[in-house]
Amino acid sequence: MLLTILTCGLYQIYWWYRIADIFMSAQQRAKMPRLSDNKILFVVLSLFNFDFINMAILQGDMNQMWEAADQNTMTSSDASNDPFDSDDWVDY
Repeated sequence: MLLTILTCGLYQIYWWYRIADIFMSAQQRAKMPRLSDNKILFVVLSLFNFDFINMAILQGDMNQMWEAADQNTMTSSDASNDPFDSDDWVDY
């Protein structure tokens, strides 16, 4: 936050570009298909001070990656033995 203040908001624009890049490399390391390249979108939205939209997009992409990773680790035998797996809200 201090760098954002000292650079008059320029660091925040760089930060959104960088976090999108980090998320794409995390997808590659997890051997997941790349969902989308949001770097330019994040920069443009950050220029117009719509960072809350950036947060929602990033959270949605992380949720999709988590669900894909969860389905890749679960085998078909695990799914048939776990009665709670059919319910998406078991954690709540």
